[in-house]
Amino acid sequence: MRPNDVGRVMMGLIAVGCSVCHAMDNGSDLDWLDQYNVTWTSQSTNSGDSMPVSGGDIGLNVWVEGNELLVYMGRAGYRDENGALLRAGRVRVQLTPNPFIHGSFRQELKLRKGCVLVSGVLADGTPVATKVWTEVARPIVHLDIHSDKPITAAATYESWRTEDIELPNDGSKHDRRGMCMINYDAYPGKVFLRKDQIRAGNELVRFHHRVDNTRDAFNFQVKQQGLESVREQLVNPFKSLVWGGALVGDKFALAGETNYGFSVAHRLENHNSFSGTTGGCTQSFALVEKALIVLADDVERLGQGWRIAMP
Repeated sequence: MRPNDVGRVMMGLIAVGCSVCHAMDNGSDLDWLDQYNVTWTSQSTNSGDSMPVSGGDIGLNVWVEGNELLVYMGRAGYRDENGALLRAGRVRVQLTPNPFIHGSFRQELKLRKGCVLVSGVLADGTPVATKVWTEVARPIVHLDIHSDKPITAAATYESWRTEDIELPNDGSKHDRRGMCMINYDAYPGKVFLRKDQIRAGNELVRFHHRVDNTRDAFNFQVKQQGLESVREQLVNPFKSLVWGGALVGDKFALAGETNYGFSVAHRLENHNSFSGTTGGCTQSFALVEKALIVLADDVERLGQGWRIAMP
């Protein structure tokens, strides 16, 4: 971003890895919430069967479909040229050996701890658990995977905005132009959903959307409403707006590109169990390595290969 630009950069981090510290407990005064936890014992059909997780201004949809964990990500302010509030993308997590194919599956929305815990077992009965949660003070989404035996985790960032897409105008309020709210209501011309920028490095996958202010809804409406003479008195909410993030993991390495995105994969090695302190919580754990998916704070530095520090 140029120094004289007045704009906003909204970024975040998605983290995949092995964590040993549970979310901070708010105390026994909230124990009564546990009875309202939502528990599923079968996988979902699609994203319509998902559980919500939120923290700060980030919202997630979490579900398991086809023996894979999927997470939709959204954040306030992630708007495009049309004024549409878009999802940041989707993360797909594949575990090998797969803990979801041996008849033991549990997905629980833990209200007091603000997370979704997905559990399964390996062929020999070894439990595997994945906790999905978001930080409040920082825009970071965590996917923490725990197994007492070696397991491979492959995390893939997926986006459907890989090319510009023309939004059809069929006259229905429920068509794809509906995402633009009233910005292009009854407009007979063409409207496009502009593509994101996705770049894969050796250790992370970066993604961002930079609003093209020459084609944004503000510019369109000023011309349509004949407000050119007072343009400078108006506030453009899309001016220099950039948003996005990065999929990263400690010691994760790029595994390649799939037909739905880029993938990073890392094999978690088994270590002797010991007690340690992380983030103020002390607990026994077997896997020492830690990894995360992070949404970054500065897209320009991300574009230069900058990587957010692991907590």
